[in-house]
Amino acid sequence: MDFPSLKSLSVRYDSRDPVSRFPSHRMSLNNLETLGLHLQLTPEAMTNCLLSVPNITSLYFVDTGNWDGPGEHSYMVSTTLQDTHLSRLGLPAGNPSSLCPRLRHVKMIDYAPWSLNCEYWSGIALADFLEARVRSKALVSFDLYFHEPTRTSRSYLEAQLGRFVQLKELGLELHLHQSHVPSRSADDLPTAGLYPMRYFGDLSKDTDTIV
Repeated sequence: MDFPSLKSLSVRYDSRDPVSRFPSHRMSLNNLETLGLHLQLTPEAMTNCLLSVPNITSLYFVDTGNWDGPGEHSYMVSTTLQDTHLSRLGLPAGNPSSLCPRLRHVKMIDYAPWSLNCEYWSGIALADFLEARVRSKALVSFDLYFHEPTRTSRSYLEAQLGRFVQLKELGLELHLHQSHVPSRSADDLPTAGLYPMRYFGDLSKDTDTIV
């Protein structure tokens, strides 16, 4: 299917049963400019999704983790976002492995809970991605919202704070927001029932800005 006039797409799917293949393989999304994602995606499905939208300029993404199944006793295997995604997002447009080379604005909520046996994206990979994009004048803004206590805490990003400040001095509109509201179940989070493009305004009332 081809949707040449589709410029904006927001996808939400409430389930802990991870989507292993994003349905973009059934449609052409080459003209899409804005993408919002709030669903359980495996890291592989995230790669497939980003490959299918090469011309997006804005990404709104809620990372609720990659779980081993939908059941009550399921556990999180990894975050959806991985260092490999950040690395490829930082590659220049001419590189055949690059993802979303026209990306200008990113807003992300990290709801993935902390677990010792999970594979998470790292603060240094995030800083490397942002620096590569800023130095190539390809990224305008990046906002990250996260709850505490999670592994994305003030101490987790502390080693990179100096780099983040330098990136702001280079012109990047960068903000890291840490919630001061106690963590709750997924059904009781401030974003429940809302679509990704509305999440960030709602969360701004309950967060402290670190950077």
